[in-house]
Amino acid sequence: MLAKLVFIHCEKSAGTSQRALLIQNYGAEKIFWRGISDEKLLRSSYSQDDNYSIIGGHISYAQFAGTPHRILFISIIREPVSRAVSLYNFFCEGAPEKNRRLWIDKGLDPSSMSKSIKYSREFRNQIRNMQCYRLSGKREYSATKHVLATENFLVGNFEDLHSFNSRLGELFDWSNTSLGLHNVAKRRHYQSQILSEPGLKNIITDLNQEDIELYRSISEHEVYEHIPDVEIFKRYFSVTRPKDNGDNKDIRSSDIVGIKLVPPHEECISVFHDNSVKVRINIINSSKIPLNAAGQNPIMVAYHWCDEEGQILEWEGTRTPIHRNVFPDESIEVNAIITPPKTLPPGDYKLRFALLQLGVCWLEKIDDSHVIEIGARFIQAHRC
Repeated sequence: MLAKLVFIHCEKSAGTSQRALLIQNYGAEKIFWRGISDEKLLRSSYSQDDNYSIIGGHISYAQFAGTPHRILFISIIREPVSRAVSLYNFFCEGAPEKNRRLWIDKGLDPSSMSKSIKYSREFRNQIRNMQCYRLSGKREYSATKHVLATENFLVGNFEDLHSFNSRLGELFDWSNTSLGLHNVAKRRHYQSQILSEPGLKNIITDLNQEDIELYRSISEHEVYEHIPDVEIFKRYFSVTRPKDNGDNKDIRSSDIVGIKLVPPHEECISVFHDNSVKVRINIINSSKIPLNAAGQNPIMVAYHWCDEEGQILEWEGTRTPIHRNVFPDESIEVNAIITPPKTLPPGDYKLRFALLQLGVCWLEKIDDSHVIEIGARFIQAHRC
């Protein structure tokens, strides 16, 4: 069973800074961020793509309906009027020129937010109860309240980001909870300047009655928290762990007996001198310890180049990280990266796959029962 962490980024609510903090604690390779990551890498559903354990961006709770995974949704809610003004200011001045022109073509008026709301349906929808929509798929507070009370949610207040990230750090043993400033407006007093337009504040308020109710509800808590499956998420997303959980440098043979690598269907793979290939290796963990993807000593899949008799010719093959923790009685599929050998001539070889724990040792030195070998043909020229 796989758990996921999903950050729902309500526009202009510190989402860019939160992404940077998630990367600092987990690494960019474990995170898919809509609008930044390559959409083509995903399958039909964000939630069903096991290449990523953390997903974020301008997404909605409704996109994860029916997922087989346990999901902890995290988000930040901002006072609706200031959020709307910030978004308008960003579209007018902060966005790239190409995007700014697109919004002007959609009816955005850089000289008047009131006119932009009146004449641009797309912009109006961007600020109308959008926070309720992001958190529930509906623009009504009643629907959002129901979702918050029935799903795993941790929601912070834009005005108190320190408490929000401190709680995340406490839950998941983050080494860093300091939020940097990203995507900050250039004009310091743009809020008061924009809101000086007569009647504008009332217009925005009327459009955001449901979001205002949501904001009031969240503001009653230092951090809103409803996580019935908290122990499951701690298990998957804690960055540091006790000494006996897999980061232990004194690994014994009895700890790792039961780890198995399942080779790909191919009996032999071809590796060209100017290209790398990926080979699907299945890891089955029937041992006593978790195989950790994070921390100071993560587990990786690696290999040696050997001759056809099994003698090692080139020890250090490319190392491929596992993209999530693999606990006892779980399995995972890893696309191991195979690169051309540095010192060997073209010919037929064997690849010996094994696991290693970074900064500790190759696990085959403790117990080599999980080691597998597959044929490899190193070809000098890439033939079309």
